[in-house]
Amino acid sequence: MRRPEKEFDTETLPKILEMLSQQLESLESEVEVLQAAQELVPRPSPLQVARMREGGLPMTKAAYMLGRLQRGIVALENVASDLRTDLEHGFGDVEKVELVEADYNAIEAAVTRLS
Repeated sequence: MRRPEKEFDTETLPKILEMLSQQLESLESEVEVLQAAQELVPRPSPLQVARMREGGLPMTKAAYMLGRLQRGIVALENVASDLRTDLEHGFGDVEKVELVEADYNAIEAAVTRLS
């Protein structure tokens, strides 16, 4: 359901900001869980990682898991960082934000999904 812009700014946006604030806490907790899981995984040496990369050693389950967990941690940290920045600024002053193609693609995808 589309809402007028003024109603969005005064009524809807504060509710969304509260929801997103709670989700930011959840994202930060998820990062901690993934980091704790990583601590339990045996780590190969840097030399072993280099040899796996070159194909001189087979990939181990532990090394693969470390990499997957690290990718998840980085992705969640990036989302949390972006969200934290936007929450600090209240998603305001968007006229000064420099958007890249990925931002416009995301807007377009959201409009398409919601239509």
